[in-house]
Amino acid sequence: KEKAMNILSLKIKNFMSISEVEIKPGAVNQIVGNNNQGKTTILKALEFAIKGSNDGSLVKLGELQGEVVVELNDGITLKRGLCSNGKQNLLVQKEGFVSKSPQSLLDSLVEEHSFNPLELLDPKKRTEAILNSIDIKILFTNDWTESTVARLSELMLSFR
Repeated sequence: KEKAMNILSLKIKNFMSISEVEIKPGAVNQIVGNNNQGKTTILKALEFAIKGSNDGSLVKLGELQGEVVVELNDGITLKRGLCSNGKQNLLVQKEGFVSKSPQSLLDSLVEEHSFNPLELLDPKKRTEAILNSIDIKILFTNDWTESTVARLSELMLSFR
């Protein structure tokens, strides 16, 4: 089964309203605060790190450049900078090795680990997503009859 991609650390500097912050998320995270305190900025910074932007207004007012660094549990670190003139740079590395096509690597990681939450409205897709998220192994032995396998298949399909 594929290991989940988790964020070990998120560092944001001079991005929108944030001067500097480092977040080390746990298993479950809640971002709370009053209006205009930077909650959405944290999510926008993460989006910027992954997708990029040439919008220089994302750099904190009065600063020349901003930066977002994301460290993942699989050893990948991505570092994206943005100048107030809209020029950006991206560095993606894993265990010291630098990716020669960093955006392509990020795009493949995001595609591989993402899903459309609207698909969960379809009962069949919702059941499939739930079943795929459960680590279940079924071991077939020589004493299983054809009817046992057929019945097990029926049961699995009834959940879909």
